Amino acid sequence: MMSSAAHTLAELFMQLGLPSDKESIEDFVDRNQSVCKDRSIVEAPIWSESQLEFLRQALSEDSDWSQIVDSLYLMLSQ
Repeated sequence: MMSSAAHTLAELFMQLGLPSDKESIEDFVDRNQSVCKDRSIVEAPIWSESQLEFLRQALSEDSDWSQIVDSLYLMLSQ
């Protein structure tokens, strides 16, 4: 049974083991802006192996995390 609750960006950052307060998320996006401009989020060279595994799984299974992963991708594409 799929969860109908959407995850937040802060929850995604917690899941990835990254600081999840608003300022840390903004700093991460600022530091990594454009990293996904010409590549998928899982091809970006900013992730550890465990982070990559989580992102790949979230997208390949179209899990309840996929929407917020897509949102992060858009932020890192600009």
